[in-house]
Amino acid sequence: MQIIGYGTNFLYSPKIINNDVESPNNNIRVTSTQTNSVSFNSLYINPINKFKNFSMDEYNKLSNSEKNYLRRMSSNRIQNNTNEFINIHESAASLTKQVLDKKYGEGNYVVISIGRSLSSISKTLSYQIGEDNVKQIPLSNAGRFQQKLNFDNNDDINKFKEYLDSIGLSKNEIETSDKNYLIMDYCESGKSLNGAYNLLTSDDVWGKQSNVNTQDFVKLFYDIDEEVFRKNNIPDKYYFLDDLEIIFLQCLTKKFATISRCGSLSDTINSRIQPKNMDKEQKYFWFKIMDDISTKKENIYNI
Repeated sequence: MQIIGYGTNFLYSPKIINNDVESPNNNIRVTSTQTNSVSFNSLYINPINKFKNFSMDEYNKLSNSEKNYLRRMSSNRIQNNTNEFINIHESAASLTKQVLDKKYGEGNYVVISIGRSLSSISKTLSYQIGEDNVKQIPLSNAGRFQQKLNFDNNDDINKFKEYLDSIGLSKNEIETSDKNYLIMDYCESGKSLNGAYNLLTSDDVWGKQSNVNTQDFVKLFYDIDEEVFRKNNIPDKYYFLDDLEIIFLQCLTKKFATISRCGSLSDTINSRIQPKNMDKEQKYFWFKIMDDISTKKENIYNI
C-alpha cells in the first residue's frame, strides 16, 4: 500500500506545533475593525475559546478580525501533515455529499454517524449539508451492546428514547419524515453497524422503518467513477481510498473525534455523554475546517 500526497510523516498521529504568539493567559483583544492589528489584554478572551460545540453558529458569531486572528494562529500552529489530514477530511466529506445527493436528492437524507472513528469526518460533512442533517451517536460497541441488550423495565426504554429525542431522532420524527435515515459507520467486521441498526429498529425503539438503512462509509466511494475524483482534485481514486482506510485502521481520526468514548450502553441510555472537551490543538483543527468550508476554498485536496 502506498501513500501519495501526504508526505512521509502522514502515518504518524497529526501534531500541531506550539510556536504561537499568545499571551501567557491566552487572552487577546482585537484593537481595530479597520485594521487587523491584534494586541493582548487579560480582559478579553481568545476567540478560540468561544468554541464549545464546534458549530458553524459559533464560527459565524466571530467577527472578521477574530477570524483573521485565528487564521494566522492556525497557520502558525498547523504542520504540513495535519493540513493534509484536514484535506482528506474535507475531500471525504465532499465526496460523501455528492454521492448521497445523487442517490437521495440534496437535503433528503440524514446521516446517523456511529462511534468515534467516523465522527470527525461526519462532523466535517455536517458543515456541508447542515448540522441538523448529521446526528452523532456514541455507540462504538453497538454490536456487543445489541447482543446483550435487555430492557428490563419501561424506565430503561424511556431513558434511551429521551436521549434519541434530545438529538432529533424520535420515533415519531422518523415515521413522519420524508427523509432517508442512513446509519453510517466505518466497518471492519460490520458488527457495530448491524448492531446499531438492530438496536434502533427494534420494537422497543423505532421498530422497522422503510426509510432507515445502513451504509458502510468506505464502500460508499468504490462505485464512484474516477472522473468524479479528478473533478474533486483527487488525481488517483485508489490511492485516496487506501489513504482513507489507513487513517481509520491506525485510529488517527480518534484524535479529533467530536464525541467521547462510550464504555457501555448504559452511558448512552442515561445520557451521560457530554460534548467532548477539546484542547486548543483540536480547536484550531476544527476552526481551519470550518473556515475552509465556509469560505468555499478551491482545491481542498492539496496534492
